Amino acid sequence: MKGGKFVAVGFSGILVVAVVIGVVAVQKSSSSGDSNKGDVLSTTSKSVSAICSPTDHQQACVDSLSAVANNQSATPKDFLQAALQYTVSAVKVALSNTTAIGNAANDPLNKMAVEDCKELLQYAIDELQASFSMVGDSSLHTMNDREAELLNWLSAVYSYQQTCVDGFTQADLQKAMSDGLLNATRLTENALSIVSSISQILAAFNIPLINTTSITTQALSNDASSRHTMKPQGDGSGQFRTIAAALAAYPKNLQGRYVIYVKAGIYDEYITVEKNQVNVFMYGDGPRKTMVTGRKSNAGGVSTFKTASFSAIGDGFIAKAMGFQNTAGPQGHQAVALRVQSDRAAFYNCRMDGYQDTLAVIMESTLGDLIHPAGWMPWQGDFALNTCFFAEYANRGPGAATARRVNWRGHKVITNRAEALSYTVVPFIQGQTWIGATGAPFFVGLKY
Repeated sequence: MKGGKFVAVGFSGILVVAVVIGVVAVQKSSSSGDSNKGDVLSTTSKSVSAICSPTDHQQACVDSLSAVANNQSATPKDFLQAALQYTVSAVKVALSNTTAIGNAANDPLNKMAVEDCKELLQYAIDELQASFSMVGDSSLHTMNDREAELLNWLSAVYSYQQTCVDGFTQADLQKAMSDGLLNATRLTENALSIVSSISQILAAFNIPLINTTSITTQALSNDASSRHTMKPQGDGSGQFRTIAAALAAYPKNLQGRYVIYVKAGIYDEYITVEKNQVNVFMYGDGPRKTMVTGRKSNAGGVSTFKTASFSAIGDGFIAKAMGFQNTAGPQGHQAVALRVQSDRAAFYNCRMDGYQDTLAVIMESTLGDLIHPAGWMPWQGDFALNTCFFAEYANRGPGAATARRVNWRGHKVITNRAEALSYTVVPFIQGQTWIGATGAPFFVGLKY
């Protein structure tokens, strides 16, 4: 959302994040897939055909299964792992070519985009390898229970690839990076299609399914927790003067939670909870009292990916009673207050203040009069207005009226309660299996 005022989004309840960057909806067209799809599968085995039938890029799918195609005893797990491993190899090739592509960068922003791509593609490899391991650890009879989590991880892989390409402003570099990632992107789309059809694929292999989704994730142990007390910068009375220093003390091989208490104050520092800093619990004295702030922006010469005042990457991150803000304002264009890449992250009684790009589905929230009646503004002409997705449901307050909202194909005012329920914590992020372990109070479904 953009408007003439600074947009402040506050949360009095719990915000939960199940994936790195969210769920990515991959819109496919027949022109981007194989034009002779039927012919591609006509010469393959029944097993390969069953796996590749749902995909758009069937020749790429067939190629990705070559390692197990002639194995008569191969199971769907073997085929899916082969497809994932093939995708890992494709991303690694793209990563190895990034430096050569970046040599043509002629300004600091595009040079930064090259470094971002290296980081993003490594994240993609990590997610693919985690997916490979998850498939290997699953029983054939319960693989469908892992469908949602696999889709989340693979969607994140796709998002990393697109974020890498979008970071370039130099047209020739953007095209070179896009072309270099084309094979990896198609293979990722194929993997998403295969996982989305896993129930049908298992049925084709005559494998009965057992539903175990009622199993709840075990709570994190507090026995091995480390506790560090934070106090305002310059106060000197705490164990550390900065949040960064407290995170730097994160012990190796920690089991349990790493707890940081951040006393009231304004923390003008850029914080990243690194990938290896898992199960960090950070709490403050209130969302308006304990505030992490920054002002980096795209207009200031920083890639959007790196403008965040606070970035949570390590899995299992929990924040309570804290605020996160970016004060760059409208002149900064893209300027991120909080970037959540952590899987199974939760935010309770937290506040995120930024000028734009905060939420996509807004439900049962109180919207103040700072929200313009149109609700949304185009970024650049009609760019992405037909492919974006913004939705609103049962909001309250002077800014909640929808009669004068934008008339975009990508914007929707949800009126059906059943449809709105699909975006709540159980169906959308399988919250019943893990949120309880965070210790934060939460409810499933809708309030009203």
